[in-house]
Amino acid sequence: MNWTRVLLMGVAALALTLVEVASLSLDPVASAELEQFIRKGDVVISTRHIRPRRKLHISIEALFMIDFPMLKHKMSFFLDRKQQRVTLDISANGATESRNFEIPNINETSTIRSLALQFSKNRITLHVDCKPSTFHDIDMSLTKLYTQMDDPVIKLFRERKYPLHFDADMEHSLQRANCQKGLHRRGNRRMLRNKISEREKNKKRDVRNNWYYEPTLAREGVDQRHQEVPTDTERGDIPIMHGDCEDALARSLSDLLALVKLLREDVAHQRQEIAYLRMLLENCAGCKEPSGDNHIRLEPNCRTANPCYPGVDCHESATGPRCGRCPAGYIGDGKVCKPGVSCADRPCFLGVQCHDTVNGAQCDSCPVGYEGDGRTCTLRNPCLESPCPSGVECIQLGFAPYFQCISCPRGHKINGTICHDVDECALYQPCDGLAVCKNLNPGFLCGPCPPGFDGVHAHGYSADYLAVGFQKQTCLDIDECKLGFFRCPEHATCQNSIGSYRCQCHEGYVANGTFSCLSASELCPDGSICARNAECVALDNYNYQCRCSVGWAGNGKVCGRDRDLDGWPDESLNCAEPHCRRDNCPDLPNSGQEDADLDGIGDGCDDDADSDQKTSYRWSLVHRPTIGLIRLRIFEGERLILDSHNVYDATLTLKGGRLGVFCFSQEMIIWSDLVYKCNTRVPPLIYNELPTHLKLKVELEN
Repeated sequence: MNWTRVLLMGVAALALTLVEVASLSLDPVASAELEQFIRKGDVVISTRHIRPRRKLHISIEALFMIDFPMLKHKMSFFLDRKQQRVTLDISANGATESRNFEIPNINETSTIRSLALQFSKNRITLHVDCKPSTFHDIDMSLTKLYTQMDDPVIKLFRERKYPLHFDADMEHSLQRANCQKGLHRRGNRRMLRNKISEREKNKKRDVRNNWYYEPTLAREGVDQRHQEVPTDTERGDIPIMHGDCEDALARSLSDLLALVKLLREDVAHQRQEIAYLRMLLENCAGCKEPSGDNHIRLEPNCRTANPCYPGVDCHESATGPRCGRCPAGYIGDGKVCKPGVSCADRPCFLGVQCHDTVNGAQCDSCPVGYEGDGRTCTLRNPCLESPCPSGVECIQLGFAPYFQCISCPRGHKINGTICHDVDECALYQPCDGLAVCKNLNPGFLCGPCPPGFDGVHAHGYSADYLAVGFQKQTCLDIDECKLGFFRCPEHATCQNSIGSYRCQCHEGYVANGTFSCLSASELCPDGSICARNAECVALDNYNYQCRCSVGWAGNGKVCGRDRDLDGWPDESLNCAEPHCRRDNCPDLPNSGQEDADLDGIGDGCDDDADSDQKTSYRWSLVHRPTIGLIRLRIFEGERLILDSHNVYDATLTLKGGRLGVFCFSQEMIIWSDLVYKCNTRVPPLIYNELPTHLKLKVELEN
């Protein structure tokens, strides 16, 4: 067994020599366990059996480090045997602050049985060998640092030969370190030493009095053979008990069993340490790849030997330091960076995938139908490769397969011996989804984009066939607010929407109709909110009503344009009253909304008002007595069939009354929607044909 013990001691010495130069290593399991305790509140971090280093000239050794990478905040703990203290270095925002915890009665050769650091709120207390030493208050607790991170991450780096233990309070940490058992063990040993001393004194006293060899006087009735004579087999460390000594013997046996139990625990702990040392030797990179004068490989880390380019983040990993991306405008592996082009500069052709490499941005191949290096791609003419049969014309296209073999006119395809029109709308979809695509023979037609949209061919496009450089129609939403096409009224903010925009009144203002924001103080006395183109009319002393102005129609709270002045809006309004419905004949007065055939078109605008397949005629007669103007226009449906143009009454005798149209065969005519309006203004069509001196006497109608 002696050679086994010597071998183990040699292995342990070699392992300690290798471990003492190793740097702190990231412990993911311990990091996760520490994070769980920090979430709950206070935590105690402890380690045991800190033995002196073999190289006594190295008096400072690292214990562990807590890193908050998102905050760039670190707490590093070092043991300084020479100065008899534990040093805490707090690194935050590039500055380092140190705190010292005194450890009395230690030297460079003493072993520390247990060392615990209690983190309670903003206070850190050091316990050495189950006794509190010193404490310090810090600015921010572990819990506060953890909660300040958006994505909380904690990294714990520790000395590999010192496993760390975590407890919620100091009482459990002391129990883990067997502090109570240690006290009990020392008491047992002290009591056992006292008992051994007493036995030695008894033995010496018995030998001194020659108790074993003193002759015994013969007594009457006593057989000399039955006298007890000591032999060589008697134990000198177990005294002969006289009287009531059974209790003392029981106590001695109990103490002996307790000592055996403690020895068993120590042996188990030694086995764990030997297994840990064996694991270190098996996984030690320095043992596998020796280098240097002392055949020990020093592993660099981000703290001692940062290999990264200035400004590049350094991360610890199982294989050593790892560098992040080079700064913007630079390329490389993070260790060596040089100016270059990266994918962030978008160097590749549209649709080509870009990859960042050590040598800079690398572009994939050009899209199908193009040729180049991925950065510059040009459309390849497939007709140069003669893909079509002999005698058949090949034309280049701007879409897959980028060519077409034709023997028919462009815009047609051959089907057997007959040329048929190509349905470009169904086959190539050249128009935007918001526009209407209409197939023509030959060609196609893209309708305009909806109002509020702009883009390529926004106003529509038509062609006999798809040319090589054809660009597909696109309809993109116009941000009217950003471009300033529309302005909201005072006390309102413009908000863009898909295809349109809206004006949002500021706080304290309410929408009045569709294009104004009124203060709450400008409402009707009963609280009614009228439209901008409406007025508040008092019905009595307590009730009020909103009424749309002339040229507008609606319920008064919502008003829309009414260009024929018949009291019905040109477009449907967002209200439920009857006069909010759309005018069935917006260009001609139709106050009664007559619709004889119930087809949704007013009789005044319906070519066949009674659905009897007969033609409907409309006439418009304008008379302005102030300037002697008369003009008659007659329509057949929507078609103008008669226009008298401007007729002037030079005598100015027609000063009043009504003018009309006389029709023969009155029994064959159905008259409907006869409207008479008194108006002094002149429509633009008539105004533009007036002499200059008459234009000065009348006003232009909007």
